[in-house]
Amino acid sequence: MKLDGTAYFRTVANAPMNRATFQRGYTIEAFVKFPADFVAWGGILSRAGRGADAGKTGDDPNEPIATFSVTDGHGLQWAVFPLNQNRISTNWGHEMPLDRWWHVAVVNDGRASTLYVDGSKLLRNPSTPAVGIPAVDDVWFVGAYTYDRKIDKVFRGLIGDVRVVDRPLDVPRFMLAR
Repeated sequence: MKLDGTAYFRTVANAPMNRATFQRGYTIEAFVKFPADFVAWGGILSRAGRGADAGKTGDDPNEPIATFSVTDGHGLQWAVFPLNQNRISTNWGHEMPLDRWWHVAVVNDGRASTLYVDGSKLLRNPSTPAVGIPAVDDVWFVGAYTYDRKIDKVFRGLIGDVRVVDRPLDVPRFMLAR
């Protein structure tokens, strides 16, 4: 699917995923391709609702509850207001070459989150415990990021398969496993 800055998907209002808090961990995976002219920050997968909607007042409570995004420098970011913190916990990736497909993943083992690119663990992962993802019974977006409950940054590139699992998966269980 090509996202041109105006297209994105959302879960249906009554999807079980909308109520999930992932307290025992999670794995979020996607195949993404940044075009050769990629310049804009965008959401790969984002949970609607603000941190404030989940009772979070630290950092910027208008930020989304959780977002798996790509920065304008084509690096990954996983940012979440976890259940056990009042602030945002953020993982950062590195610049990735443009115009090729990447498998990206964030794995939370019920205590901490780790980013992966093509099955390789990235190094900029926080050590602060980050348990679960708050749920405010709102939708998830594929290809978009919200700020203050409004669509703010739409992914401008290609998104292939996306998978969300309610437990941590080891790398050999990722969608890229052969």
